[in-house]
Amino acid sequence: MTTWLSAFLIAAALTTNLEAQPRPDFTGTWTMDEKRSGSPSVPPFVGPVVWVIRQNDKEMVVDMKRADKTQTITYSLSEKAPATKPTPALHRGYFDEDQLVTETIQTIQGQTVTTREVRRLANDGREMSVERIVEVEHGYTFKGAQNFSTVKDIFTKAPQ
Repeated sequence: MTTWLSAFLIAAALTTNLEAQPRPDFTGTWTMDEKRSGSPSVPPFVGPVVWVIRQNDKEMVVDMKRADKTQTITYSLSEKAPATKPTPALHRGYFDEDQLVTETIQTIQGQTVTTREVRRLANDGREMSVERIVEVEHGYTFKGAQNFSTVKDIFTKAPQ
């Protein structure tokens, strides 16, 4: 009985410790490293690309600047992956261990486009990798046809 109780207490302590780990904070100004990123090889790429990210417990706001155009997206954040697929024009994010997954569904030229990005910090928080999957729902499928594309980009954080 003592062995089971000890094992239970150790497991509970480890679980509590894992849950207490802080979420990664992506706040800052990030510049795409075009030499180490995949997006510059996909036309029509427009650079330079700079993201300004502001993050708190409930949301993350990303100002994405490409050349002279800026787009702002606000993601609502949660602790775990929602059980349902996001609805059109919804931007949401959730944490999966040490990475942040964001999802957006939007309609572009009459077709539903789903974008999923997985962000990770590296190099003591000075680098951010973003793996992006873009899926276009055409409403039809051809055998062997691919309706998605993937790319990985690397961003470096500006000193504060």
